[in-house]
Amino acid sequence: MSYVLAIDQGTTSTRAIVFDKNLQIVASSQKEIEQFFPCPGWVEHDLEEIYATVIATVRDAVKVAKISSQDILSIGITNQRETTAIWGTETGQALSKAIVWQDRRTSEFCNELKKNGKERVYQGKTGLLIDPYFSATKVKWLLDKYDPERTMANSGKLLFGTIDCYLIWRLTNKKSHLSTFAKKLRIKIIFHRHYIGGRYSVFSETALVPCYLMNINIIKLKKKISHFLDKKKHILIKNLINLSIARY
Repeated sequence: MSYVLAIDQGTTSTRAIVFDKNLQIVASSQKEIEQFFPCPGWVEHDLEEIYATVIATVRDAVKVAKISSQDILSIGITNQRETTAIWGTETGQALSKAIVWQDRRTSEFCNELKKNGKERVYQGKTGLLIDPYFSATKVKWLLDKYDPERTMANSGKLLFGTIDCYLIWRLTNKKSHLSTFAKKLRIKIIFHRHYIGGRYSVFSETALVPCYLMNINIIKLKKKISHFLDKKKHILIKNLINLSIARY
């Protein structure tokens, strides 16, 4: 019999569930993850702990189900959405702890963008408001803090992703830097050399498409907002996981 494995990596815990062909739960395992609050309004997670809990819960669930990995037909991942991290392509180690979706440290920068009249442009093209909740300003903060000269980013030694992207990269032995199209429509990248700096090599060619560059009506790049990029090909996705294929 074939089974489906679901990995639910949430804000407070990680859970793995094994389903049979009738979508009945056969076994599950859950482990909490630690929350870090270094400053008021800041929330962080440890990527290594997240990955370790994924591996542990998957092993536990498979063991309880009394099946082998060969019995698993497919794996689905759901995650805590906009939590953001940057990690090294060679070592796999994060530059720092991941910035959780609840974190508000980039509020000042978001307000600056609004004062400069950017929100109407982005909302008109993406349907989304400028807010620290989304990933773009989190990436800027991380790069400003840990790679201010963009030396690592420009040399192709860094990757950015939300938790699903990071887990796929780890679980595929660093071969796939991917996410779903639906996720990319929420990521809200607003990169400009003035904001981020460098050539944006932090993104591989299979990286996340910036939703601030996507028109929600016709799904294509728009000149009015793509002018914020000077090297667009460095961030556009080549290998996209389609929802009809990924099925989560």
